[in-house]
Amino acid sequence: MYVVIGGTGFLGSYITREIRRQTSEKIIIVARNQIVNEDKKDSGDGGGG
Repeated sequence: MYVVIGGTGFLGSYITREIRRQTSEKIIIVARNQIVNEDKKDSGDGGGG
């Protein structure tokens, strides 16, 4: 499992994308007061809000 802190914006998106490309583990992205669970097997569009 990976935790990405500050996973928003260009750099956060790039880091998350690279981790997802290289692993099948779960990723937890923390951005401000939100926690977003990302699963490589998830087929959702990943649109944030």
